[in-house]
Amino acid sequence: MWQALRYAARHGVALPPLPERPRFPRRTVVRPHIFSPEEIDRLLGAARDLGPSDSLRPETFFTLFALLVTTGIRIGEALAMDIGDIDFEGASLRIRRGKFGKSRIVPLHPTTVEALRTYMGRRLAAHGTDLGSAPFFSTLCKTRLAHRTVHGTYRELIERARISTPGGGLPRIHDLRHTFAVRRLLDWYGRGIDVNERLAALSTYLGHVDVSSTLVYLRPNEETLREAAKRFQHRCPLPIPAGEGSRDR
Repeated sequence: MWQALRYAARHGVALPPLPERPRFPRRTVVRPHIFSPEEIDRLLGAARDLGPSDSLRPETFFTLFALLVTTGIRIGEALAMDIGDIDFEGASLRIRRGKFGKSRIVPLHPTTVEALRTYMGRRLAAHGTDLGSAPFFSTLCKTRLAHRTVHGTYRELIERARISTPGGGLPRIHDLRHTFAVRRLLDWYGRGIDVNERLAALSTYLGHVDVSSTLVYLRPNEETLREAAKRFQHRCPLPIPAGEGSRDR
């Protein structure tokens, strides 16, 4: 609209005084924090130390954050999990309420399956229900964990573990998802695997609409660039877009 009025004024159309062109604040670019293995250990250790020590709460948050670390699923997808979504024999997790309404099957590592099985046993002992429609991660009152509760506890754990971003801020829960994607990339680089051939599979695994969403997760950071330079000195670099803000993809 503003441009149309300016065009009319330049071509002699009589108009009242035009207002100044509106100025919108530039979107702040949030650089994801990539957790080191030591930071992940401290985060999970802090979860183990939560109270009450004789309750299921420490095990619930330890298992929840360990699942995010090892699978890269979204926090909303984890909280929406029902008991029946886990196939222990088939070593897979069914995501029924993914972003954009997308459903998918996430394969699980044997150690992840065992951790979920252990938590399941303790959960049943504490809550006494194994209905497939019951929430997998639940509160002391046997209700589904709420986002607000989880984010508050996460902040507490991050502060206890003394984990911060290079700028002194607190890493977001969503940065665990970024960490999973970047670590997968580095693993492929380290094994000499052609990353470009694997991006489509990684995109599907993460539940992205297309590969471009996955590329945002793999935007350059110092560790990625060092590894890429070492492994692929004479090849074209992975086309990772720079300058895009991190969103909850």
